[in-house]
Amino acid sequence: GGFGDLSGFYKMLADGCGLSFQLDYFKGLTGDIPVHPDRHLVADVSYLDLKTEWDRLMATDPAFAKEARAATGGRAGGGDDSATIRRLLGIWTAATPDQKRMMGFACRGFFSWSFSQPPEHGWKDKLILDYRNKRLVERIVQEPARKIWVTYGAHHLTGVIADLQAVDPAWKLVSVKWTPAISNPQERKGRLD
Repeated sequence: GGFGDLSGFYKMLADGCGLSFQLDYFKGLTGDIPVHPDRHLVADVSYLDLKTEWDRLMATDPAFAKEARAATGGRAGGGDDSATIRRLLGIWTAATPDQKRMMGFACRGFFSWSFSQPPEHGWKDKLILDYRNKRLVERIVQEPARKIWVTYGAHHLTGVIADLQAVDPAWKLVSVKWTPAISNPQERKGRLD
């Protein structure tokens, strides 16, 4: 926590890594937001929502609580990762242009490597994937419009489709188009795991 909303955190992280922020791709839509505010909503959860769900899981899910305590050293909410990230972003802000370029290479390399790793469904995914999927599905199901556009990470897709089908078996995946997160290879491939 401590960064406001999740988009604010992602924006800071993208800037620190020398990347384009994911929502910057949709700047063409931002002019429509003040004109038609009823057509646009943030479907993701807030930090407070995540903290509330963390507390619920810690109190009601013994397996989650055990793994979370082991992974975080018993610190509530996973420790102070925001302070570490703030320190790293502070170093980046004070760096020279050449240092920023080198740090950006390292950061993008780390993200490229981590995105290429096969996903493992671990204890954190109960919060980061499953909970957010459930909340997104609630918003989709409540939406009265017949056509909607949802922008979300690829690791959420399989769970969101399964959760939608649990509500209504008529939901189906018609097509998937991949946009690379970091690099822009000649051929884009993705997996639905």
